[in-house]
Amino acid sequence: MVVSSLSFFLVLNVVPSNQNTQMWLDQHTSIFHQLEMTHETLRNAEANHQSFVVTGEKRWLDSYNTAKDNLQKQVVMLRGMRQDDPQYSENVRQLSNQLSTVLAGFDQTIKTRQSQGVSAARTLDESAQQMDDRKALTQSIEKLQEQEFKAVEERTLKYNNLIAAGPYPWLAFITVAGLLGVLLIISTQKKQDSTDSKRIDELTEELTHARAQLEHISNLDVATDALNLRGLEQVLKVEENRINRGTGNLIAVMVKCDDFSKVVEEKGSSASEKILREITKRIIGTLRPSDHVARTGDDEFLVLLPDTQLAYGMRVAERLRLVVSESDQPEFQTANGPITLSLGVTAVANDVKGKDEIIEIGRQALQKGKLAGKNSVSVNRNTREVATTTQSLIEQLLAKESYRAVYQPIVNLSTKEVVGFEMLIRGPEGAFESPDDLFRLSVENNILTKVDTQCLRSCTELSNNIASLMRVHLNLFPSTILDTEPQELISIFPSDREGKVFCVEISEQHFIGDPSYMRDRLLALRHAGILIAVDDIGFGRASLETLILLEPDIVKVDRKYVSGIGTDPSKVRLLKRLSNVAKSLGVEMIAEGIEDASDLPVLGELGIHFGQGFLWGKLLEVLPPSQDEQRNMFLS
Repeated sequence: MVVSSLSFFLVLNVVPSNQNTQMWLDQHTSIFHQLEMTHETLRNAEANHQSFVVTGEKRWLDSYNTAKDNLQKQVVMLRGMRQDDPQYSENVRQLSNQLSTVLAGFDQTIKTRQSQGVSAARTLDESAQQMDDRKALTQSIEKLQEQEFKAVEERTLKYNNLIAAGPYPWLAFITVAGLLGVLLIISTQKKQDSTDSKRIDELTEELTHARAQLEHISNLDVATDALNLRGLEQVLKVEENRINRGTGNLIAVMVKCDDFSKVVEEKGSSASEKILREITKRIIGTLRPSDHVARTGDDEFLVLLPDTQLAYGMRVAERLRLVVSESDQPEFQTANGPITLSLGVTAVANDVKGKDEIIEIGRQALQKGKLAGKNSVSVNRNTREVATTTQSLIEQLLAKESYRAVYQPIVNLSTKEVVGFEMLIRGPEGAFESPDDLFRLSVENNILTKVDTQCLRSCTELSNNIASLMRVHLNLFPSTILDTEPQELISIFPSDREGKVFCVEISEQHFIGDPSYMRDRLLALRHAGILIAVDDIGFGRASLETLILLEPDIVKVDRKYVSGIGTDPSKVRLLKRLSNVAKSLGVEMIAEGIEDASDLPVLGELGIHFGQGFLWGKLLEVLPPSQDEQRNMFLS
């Protein structure tokens, strides 16, 4: 029984049992979580302290004091987590002293703000000593995390060495035990070797899994499950190697939650953390598996897109903006409206190194976008390797080859025949492919009329794809109609229209002031054989006055009044009133946004004979070649 006892002694004292392994793992996991929470609370304390220095508002001082109290409690918890380890206890003691120094510096700055004003307080806050103290504290927290990681690594290595040693430890024991024990050892070793080897394999596998789990935890932000700064640094090492090998580009997208401090005030810290977690979840769900998300501030995230061109990065940023701003979940609604994101997109140059520099260029891109307002995507094209200027972008927007059109059929609701197509413009590939972003950029650069006119030219040229005797619906801004002489607009339309009837749609939502100012110009278009349609018509008094003043040929009813009308009596009443007015004026009606066939009978009863929507499929990139094929697309 000598070998059996010895093996048992080794397993108990060198290799922990299953229960001990779980306890050991739980202890290290708890320390990781506590260190991460401490780091997060430190960031909150610093942010609240700086907000008080700038504003002097009591609410920031109260928030700072709360964070300060939490920090002190968290350090006390760290002290009690592994009291049997002298080195760990000494490290936590040093951490506690450094925290006291940093908090004393914060307190001194606050007193200076209260007694001497913001300028003196900011000078003190930005002093080299205070900055060094904060940096040292952060490094100590990271050092403790690293030590926890190495503890797992060393323990795993110990078991790997035990396995690699093979029979030699047993031979050494035989030599010491002497010849008398050989027979007994041999008689028991065969059975015991098999059991011990299996046991060691199991424990090594457990510890390898524990190591991987702890490494994963150490790279994540506890509150959101995004990467923390340590995790970001690990990811960047891989991506920088890829860039240096010339095998890919890296796009950075800085994401900032707009006015999130007000969200915290309204909903509280706990609910706000849940919102941030949900935002992170939505961001991750929008990205590819190869992309990365890291939390770099209280309400700030950095998204890294490997092997990506800038144009694709801009499209991703726009999808991230919409996935939050268009959410209808109650927790995303505040007293000031829905929660929104602002995003800055930039290409990472080859010589950019480390997380701090990438975070900085991401923030520069975000800062550039503040001129565009909140809930927007901005692009920093002035990095060392991306030199596209605003002027070149404007030139691109004014070039007709930058645009393409998609088509939505206009359907006779009774016969299911296609009577025409609305042509919808799409901008240059990238962030400005969406019409909303395209025209927003045009407004920002004071070129809306030029871009809108160019879109009209592109559509009229592409209308050759529409068969003869069909209707062709095109869109114009009211401002374009006002800023452009009617004859110039008319000249854009083909002189030989091959029996096609062109219709200009103008959205009531874009009207500013009295719509009668467009009357004469629209009349000139009508005299040239161009129909006029008022789009997105509502049901208020102003909408009825618009119909009377402009006398359009067609009224298009917005989808929000059409969708679900088959089961909504209130929509039926509203649309019936508009239908009566349209009939009295001799105006044709087209229902937009039809998605459910059950709405068609009600629309027919209301005298609406034409419609368009996804009931008949997605927007068309290419049309059938012949008139019969286009007209009979939906006839079975």
